[in-house]
Amino acid sequence: YQTSTEKRPIDPDVYLLRGRLYFDNGQHREALVDFKHAMLLDPTRLDLLVEFAKTLQKMRKHEEAVAYLEEILQRDPRNPSAHYLLGNIAMENEHRKLAEQHLKHAIKEGGANFPDAHVKLGYLYKDKGLTALSCDSFKQYLRVAPKNAADREDVMRTISRMCRR
Repeated sequence: YQTSTEKRPIDPDVYLLRGRLYFDNGQHREALVDFKHAMLLDPTRLDLLVEFAKTLQKMRKHEEAVAYLEEILQRDPRNPSAHYLLGNIAMENEHRKLAEQHLKHAIKEGGANFPDAHVKLGYLYKDKGLTALSCDSFKQYLRVAPKNAADREDVMRTISRMCRR
């Protein structure tokens, strides 16, 4: 509540939005505080847990992030954001098989929302020598990624070098 006399609940979205602004500005500690406040106000919202875990991941606090992401998957096993972030953490920690599993889940449940998952999966397949699967992942990326994506040209060059059209 804002004050003891008003008895109006504080909207957790206020903290969520400010936390996202902090996150986008690279102020991860401040973002973490706001996401924590939002989670305390509404502990049932998974999107708040995702933002908190994403910030922990960005701060390279992988163990803590994984704990929150696993909590999300216990509540919603198909949550694409949790799978995507777990895939990223697994990639950073050189756990390729686990990364592949999580990235596949993220793509299956919300692929258009995670163009980067297609690229990462493409490189995982490329490293395994699975050219057809790799090319397909890169082409899927080009279908769903924004036209102004920074790595779009790199992916197009990779496709032209290794994939038949």
